Amino acid sequence: MKFPKIDNTKFLYQLVSLLFALLLFFYVNYQRLGSTRTTDNKPQAPAVLMTNKTFKMTMPLAVNVDNDKYFVTGYPEKVRVKLSGPSAMVKAMDNTRNFEVYADLSKLKSGTHTVKFKTSGLSKEVTASIDPDSAVIKIERRKTITMSIQTRYDTGQISSGYAAGTPILSSRTVSITGGQKSIKKIVSVVANVNLPDGTNSAYSKNVILQAIDKNGKPVPDVVISPEKVHVTVPINSATSTKTVPLLLEAGAGGVSGKSYNFTSSTKSITLHGTKTALKSISSYILKVPIVGINSTTTKTIKISPTEAGVTSVSPNSVQVTIEVQSSGSQIQSSGSTGSNDSSGSDKQTTTDNDEDNKKDDDSSKINSSSSSSVSSSSED
Repeated sequence: MKFPKIDNTKFLYQLVSLLFALLLFFYVNYQRLGSTRTTDNKPQAPAVLMTNKTFKMTMPLAVNVDNDKYFVTGYPEKVRVKLSGPSAMVKAMDNTRNFEVYADLSKLKSGTHTVKFKTSGLSKEVTASIDPDSAVIKIERRKTITMSIQTRYDTGQISSGYAAGTPILSSRTVSITGGQKSIKKIVSVVANVNLPDGTNSAYSKNVILQAIDKNGKPVPDVVISPEKVHVTVPINSATSTKTVPLLLEAGAGGVSGKSYNFTSSTKSITLHGTKTALKSISSYILKVPIVGINSTTTKTIKISPTEAGVTSVSPNSVQVTIEVQSSGSQIQSSGSTGSNDSSGSDKQTTTDNDEDNKKDDDSSKINSSSSSSVSSSSED
């Protein structure tokens, strides 16, 4: 068999052309695989930018309300947010946090409302899921009051032979803000100091304050400013004694149209405590309960120390005869009770069994805030 004669030059050109055509085909298809083009021949963003992603974050909850007029409770300070959308956009939101989650209360009045949380500042291509997405919010008229601080501690924690003086506080008063109903419940603001067992020297601590209601329970949903104070409880040697006159006065109550006169065979009592505390005491006034008493009677009345720095009283109870007369509503008592001053005839004596601590607080006087305060009570 004979083959036709081939022109070597022509065949070579055809072969080279075929190779270039193949190279151009593969090059064009490779470029198409590397990018996506629209029908109008404009380039689109890389595919990775169009991928949807989800980011989770914690955001503060803003509350839109007139804070000068209303006090709001019941909402969380922070919420969890899940953003979904294009990866680049969501990641930018996570980095910048330039959007807001809020509760709009601007059109609501006083009362309890269920409020749905909203977002602002997000792109339309980004969706947000909020957890929790709502809350039961209470709106009240705002009120602010100022109250003094009472200090409480357990005198049983103080070592034997020692007594506490008047507590020293970094602030004597506080400002309390809340809803009108909550503020009305507050009867006192207390700083509870937990003294270590066997305390025999001054004790200092920063104490968080509590607003207390008439049942001794904390009142919630109020803001105390400052929220804590620095308290120093002076602890001094309590080896001094002092005898002072016992004065009898009518306590609360009494029967209308009756007058009362008090007598007792006990004319004076002896106080035990710190030298500084006893120095300021010139007499002891005992309140005699007269509730429901409409005829002459004799009662045994307990005496408990109510003054800071006074550890005990002897005797710790006295018999008082309550004489009742039908001569008007005037209440009388034996002895001079109009003044606490005493003269040399009061037979006051002071005995120092030891040298008192020179650090006794000169301000140790009657301290109604001390946990050692116990009102006089009666026994039939």
